[in-house]
Amino acid sequence: MKNYEFVFSIKGFAVFFAVMLPNILWIAYPPANDLLITNLSDFPALNNTMFISQWIMLALLMILSRKTEIETGTETEINNGTNKFYIICCTVSLIGYYIFWVLYYMAIISPIVFMGMAICPSIFFIMFSLLQKNNLALIPAIIYAVLHIGITYSNLP
Repeated sequence: MKNYEFVFSIKGFAVFFAVMLPNILWIAYPPANDLLITNLSDFPALNNTMFISQWIMLALLMILSRKTEIETGTETEINNGTNKFYIICCTVSLIGYYIFWVLYYMAIISPIVFMGMAICPSIFFIMFSLLQKNNLALIPAIIYAVLHIGITYSNLP
């Protein structure tokens, strides 16, 4: 914990909002043929673990930041290349997530759409945690990803 500080992260909030936006729209304006409503596990403990890990991850991304350290030239170059990779992964996964939501609203119901809607935000949260070097948020991000993808897979139409 000594490498972290409790501060509000606008980046973390932006990540939260970017991924939750389609979900907010879904709650306000559900599509006519809404199959997502049944995307839950038969085991309440798995659902609860997934939701708890999601909210812990989001809270850690929004209120916990890694303290910056002085980097040497070599480390900076490596981190810049690594950061670009994480940023590209975040961007591609978020765009993919939005595309899958559009397809879902267009009533294109397929396993690919459902799995894309589970995999894309999972990749996004993991890559953003890595980008921020927030290892504490990475743990619930991985738990959330495994459960979200697994539950979605078990409920494929």
